[in-house]
Amino acid sequence: MNKTGIYKVINGKLEKISDDIPSLNVTFGCRFAEPYMDGTLGYVSSKEDKYRKMKERRLLEYDKGINLKPAPKADRTKERETIVRQVLDGRRV
Repeated sequence: MNKTGIYKVINGKLEKISDDIPSLNVTFGCRFAEPYMDGTLGYVSSKEDKYRKMKERRLLEYDKGINLKPAPKADRTKERETIVRQVLDGRRV
């Protein structure tokens, strides 16, 4: 029996409704309606409530663009030289 397809929960049971291979755009494009339960923040009733709770816990929202570009090579080289200098100074070499 082929297990690939589209499934749906009907009356508490998972039932296959189609043999078509689902599109990943649809599968991962889900949105959650408010209110919802967040593992870190607890019960969240609105967007404002979410940001208030994040501020109380000193949390920041993840920015996908933060880690896209590595530091320029000159900066990385300078950082490595600084670390090596600190280690050598600590050993009194």
